[in-house]
Amino acid sequence: EPIDYCSEALLADECREQGLAAVVDRFDAMRRKNRRFRFATDVFESLVPLRRLARELLYFSDTVEHHGLGPGSRQALERWNLFPRVEMHGAARHVLQNGPFLAFGNHPAGVEVAFFNALLDREDVFFLGGAHVQQILPGLAPWLIAVERRELAHQPPSAGLRHRVVHSAGRRLWNSVEPVNAVARNREAVEQVVRLVGHERAGVHMFPAASMDVNASWRHGIGRIIGELRGMSPEIASSVFLVPVVYTVRPSHVMGSNMLPASSVIRQLAKFQTWAWTGSSSVFVPRPVSLAELNVDTAASPEKLTAAVHDLWWAAAVESRTAMRSWLSPKAQGRRS
Repeated sequence: EPIDYCSEALLADECREQGLAAVVDRFDAMRRKNRRFRFATDVFESLVPLRRLARELLYFSDTVEHHGLGPGSRQALERWNLFPRVEMHGAARHVLQNGPFLAFGNHPAGVEVAFFNALLDREDVFFLGGAHVQQILPGLAPWLIAVERRELAHQPPSAGLRHRVVHSAGRRLWNSVEPVNAVARNREAVEQVVRLVGHERAGVHMFPAASMDVNASWRHGIGRIIGELRGMSPEIASSVFLVPVVYTVRPSHVMGSNMLPASSVIRQLAKFQTWAWTGSSSVFVPRPVSLAELNVDTAASPEKLTAAVHDLWWAAAVESRTAMRSWLSPKAQGRRS
């Protein structure tokens, strides 16, 4: 039986329309129907076990759906043997457990949402993220505030091979014709965050465009949210906190964990990289800053407010190097200096 129907585009469309679970089911059906395809995928997965990764993501989705954000995330991290070192200011712990907050952190490995959830014992915490997250992790849908993302630009030849490969995969999976109401939907997302944090005293975490680059596509959204919250009342401005989170989590930590089978070559290489170079994963949360403490004029533009948040995160990143120095080996200390 020919296997040309098994194109990347077909699987990408399936994922967009029906979700990751449907893609895994179709992939398994293809393997049963075609021996050549089964042999080819066996060879490929001996190096890159994508089905195993997909099933583990679906496990995380299911366990969060059935057990809640905190317990479900802790259960998944225990299953994967991913235990980051956590350094958290006492005031940050109090805010994350009890108060309204806007948290924001870097997004280097894709599993930071599980690390953050594991710190929580409350369910009124939401996440601002791409609409595609609902296809990958449907169990997180009740806590997701979805935004539409624009067409990704092609990476220039000067970009590194890893960045070009990841970017190309992202284009295949998530790029589609931008909905006519994308701008309106994103405006609604901002309004939803303001309502949840300002009126319902909930928490919201943003993972901005996989980076803390001040020019990243998230810059206007977070500035608008902060501006609207600060304009509601002095009481809200003094009771809502900004919580920067610094994730030192690398793809090697994920690839070297129990998310991959013990026999995986990639897992063994990743474990060696972690031992020899990367060091252990960590999460650093410094003292939170109330909106009233933010040293920016109340009439500042969204761009200036975003730049101020960007500076807060970088200050936290610098602080984390000192706070966690005692955890690192002499070699790792040199790398992070």
